Amino acid sequence: MKSLLITSAAILIGGFAAMAQANKVTSAYNYLTSYQQYKDANDLRSAVEYIEPATTNEKTMASAKTWYYRGQIYHLIYQDSSEKAKGIVVEPLTLAADSYIKTLELDAKKEYSKEMIGRLYVAANQFYNMGIEQYNVKKNNLKATEYFEKVLQIIAVPDVASADKKDMPYYSFLDTNATNLAAVAAYDLKDYDRAKKYFQVMIDKGFRGARPYINMGQIFKAEKNEAGMMEVIQKGRTKYPDDAALIIEELNYYLANGKDNEAEANLKLAITKDPNNHQLHFALGSIYDKLSSPDDVAKKPSKEEYHALRKKAEGCYMKALEISPDYFNAVYNLGALYFNEASDIYKGLGDIKDDKLYESESKRAEALLQKSLPYLEKAHVIDPKDKNTLISLKELYFRNGNEAKYAEIKALIGK
Repeated sequence: MKSLLITSAAILIGGFAAMAQANKVTSAYNYLTSYQQYKDANDLRSAVEYIEPATTNEKTMASAKTWYYRGQIYHLIYQDSSEKAKGIVVEPLTLAADSYIKTLELDAKKEYSKEMIGRLYVAANQFYNMGIEQYNVKKNNLKATEYFEKVLQIIAVPDVASADKKDMPYYSFLDTNATNLAAVAAYDLKDYDRAKKYFQVMIDKGFRGARPYINMGQIFKAEKNEAGMMEVIQKGRTKYPDDAALIIEELNYYLANGKDNEAEANLKLAITKDPNNHQLHFALGSIYDKLSSPDDVAKKPSKEEYHALRKKAEGCYMKALEISPDYFNAVYNLGALYFNEASDIYKGLGDIKDDKLYESESKRAEALLQKSLPYLEKAHVIDPKDKNTLISLKELYFRNGNEAKYAEIKALIGK
């Protein structure tokens, strides 16, 4: 009998404990409704004090209602801009969103489902705006990344992802832009693994077309992984063969690694996509210029090939200047093209035995030097400090007997 009385007492104590926890949830709710009526943040502080114990007690922690109220309390704290509300908790929106997600998990009867989806969607938009502020205004890329990741976590919640999108008009916008900005912010932090994760998501989902392939390539380049860079760029080229930016990324690799034939093919293709890009015409001219006078003697072209390549280079530089008349690189390279060809002729004069040919070649070399002069002078006007231009002008003025100009350039070189 004594044993039975003890058992009954234990049941009574357990019942009172469960009731006490239920009362805490009720009290939290009462403070919640009081705040909604009077807008006194102290009510929210009291609501937190009652709801938190209920989330760890086994009698109430498995109740969807507990988390439903908790989410509302923290969401209201986030939205309250008063001084009283600021010090209640850190990151209230995160606490609210996590509570809404927990509510969905526990809500077997789907009593709160539609409301939670709506509240989570609102929270996702708020996290996105917070991420934009951190990224653009406060320049806190770490915090920005965390907020964009929270957006992605929310919109991936099964109930949210499968909900009717007519009630979520910016769902696709959030999905695309939060993924992109999470990747970009992580890239700025040099958190390359994190950035690659989100750029890969963009590639898999087809977000932003060719751009994520370029971004991924830049990460591999920063990691000094050229093989990885070219693999992702070439995958992008396969999927987006006409994308000019991808063509140029591939081109830059070829140029940097001395793959002139591949670079020539890419430049021609790039020009068909962007014919008014003066830099592309200049780069193609540079390739022909380089091929005409290679460092490797074994690759030296025949006389006919040499002249054909120089002619092609001249045409490309001229086209670049037609598009952009003051583009220094093309102005200088055109002057240097004539100057260097003249130098090549002078170097070969000693091997010429025929007097008439000697005289003819000498005149041709002199004509090329004079042809180079206006371009080199214009290059000097565009960039008065360029050393190579000054050295070439110094020699030309000396050959022409222009003592005043020679002295002027010599003085500039000496500075």
